[in-house]
Amino acid sequence: MSKGILPAKGMPMKQTTMILLTGLVLWGCSESSTSKKSSSNSSSYTACSYDYYTNPACPGYTTSGSTTAGTTSGTTGTTTGGTSGGTYNTIPKDNNWAALYPSGEPTGTCSSPTGSGFALRKGTITLAGGQMYSPANPFYSTGDEYSGTGYSHNVSYFLTTVNDAKGFIDTDAVLKVRVKPRPEPKAPVGKTWCFGRVTGQAADTYGYMRLKYSVSVRSVNTDGSLGPFMGTTSYTTGVNSCSPAIDFSGYAQSAPNGLVVVVHDVQSDQGCTYQQGCTTFRSVRAAACWQMDLEVAVDGTQSI
Repeated sequence: MSKGILPAKGMPMKQTTMILLTGLVLWGCSESSTSKKSSSNSSSYTACSYDYYTNPACPGYTTSGSTTAGTTSGTTGTTTGGTSGGTYNTIPKDNNWAALYPSGEPTGTCSSPTGSGFALRKGTITLAGGQMYSPANPFYSTGDEYSGTGYSHNVSYFLTTVNDAKGFIDTDAVLKVRVKPRPEPKAPVGKTWCFGRVTGQAADTYGYMRLKYSVSVRSVNTDGSLGPFMGTTSYTTGVNSCSPAIDFSGYAQSAPNGLVVVVHDVQSDQGCTYQQGCTTFRSVRAAACWQMDLEVAVDGTQSI
């Protein structure tokens, strides 16, 4: 018997030992049960709901592949964030989308980041025509992101809530953003697939080659609501090409509760697809989807 453990007055030593052993066994069972319950709760929360394409255990995970039209899915585009750490992933390419580009997707051009530091932060947004990207959109309110009847798996998880989206561009001084339009997603028949898509209409026959759009930042209020549009800039950019860097650094220094990026007024050149020099743009159809990567330079990352 351990020193300091004494039998109760009038109780035999052997009986005391048996009581102590029984108590230890029961305590161990209780701990085991509690531990298993906690583990179960954690597993259900971190399952593929938020990392459908970036978690090796999830069905959408892809680690390698060609970006050529009609081949297997592309790379995950994993990059590490700035001084605050964190990993930000773009969404892999879906080989089904090549059907909208029978002559092959545009090659596109993007200048390489400059300087030293962490890689640029990157994320993907996918929405239907007529929809504005804002992290305040109810991306996870309905739908099943695993089967394609929903839409959350087509937007990087850290761009689907205001709190996460402001963390994506968190910085003290430097904040530069550029946009990279991606090939038009070919949404499955009868599936929502991207936020706000109208089903029951024919999808596009050919994918857009260029997108015209506006980018702004909005401050986050103490109650989580968003302030007015600031620094609005408009560009026309080809598929797989990058816009010039948009410098929002001045706004970052005057927003104590943080900022988020929003993309709005998105139009495509599908009124004149494959016509050289055509300048006719129209709003992307509500039955179609548009997709972009957002690339961000903040304190501690390379520059653009």
